[in-house]
Amino acid sequence: MSGNRGFVAYRLLGMLLVLTGYASALAPGHSLDVEEEPPPSRLYANATSLEENVHVINAESALGAPDLNSATVLGVLGASLLLDMGEGEEGTGDLRVYYSGVSIGLVTQVEFLRADGTVITKSLLQLAKIRGGNEVTVVKYKGLTTPYRYVRLKGGLAAAYQVDAVMAVDVVDPLPIPDTEPAPEPIPEPEPQPLPMSLPRFKS
Repeated sequence: MSGNRGFVAYRLLGMLLVLTGYASALAPGHSLDVEEEPPPSRLYANATSLEENVHVINAESALGAPDLNSATVLGVLGASLLLDMGEGEEGTGDLRVYYSGVSIGLVTQVEFLRADGTVITKSLLQLAKIRGGNEVTVVKYKGLTTPYRYVRLKGGLAAAYQVDAVMAVDVVDPLPIPDTEPAPEPIPEPEPQPLPMSLPRFKS
């Protein structure tokens, strides 16, 4: 008898969970899908120079977030892709490189530069062989707390590759927004009032 009561109670609990929408949480192999917010646009490179990228095809395609439109760094001597992270948006952490078009394993370099164009440090850029789509690799930044304004991705030796986007894991803190409201006018100090004149004493 107690077994039947337990079975009935289990069935009632199952019906209650279905009606209230909690059954999926107990079903094995199911998980709640949580959409992650995309990284802010200030983390990505936002400018480039055609003069500095003479051995790159469609260099501007490497700007912004990944969108499957890529710049192609040719596999010729002296080829490199120079990208501007933006004024006030200088990177301070590792660099994520979204890449494609690699038919063989490739190792090259990334240079991290100051705003004046001088090199802060260099790190290896290791690109694994892929068959299609985009891959992501992380380039370690070894410049401690020095912000980098530009990154230069060196070309591979006799092997081209494509760059969809680059993203700094950390950037400098944004500049404070200036207060555009006018300053309140100072309250004028009251003018000194003359003392009341004493009335003459009249004789009674």
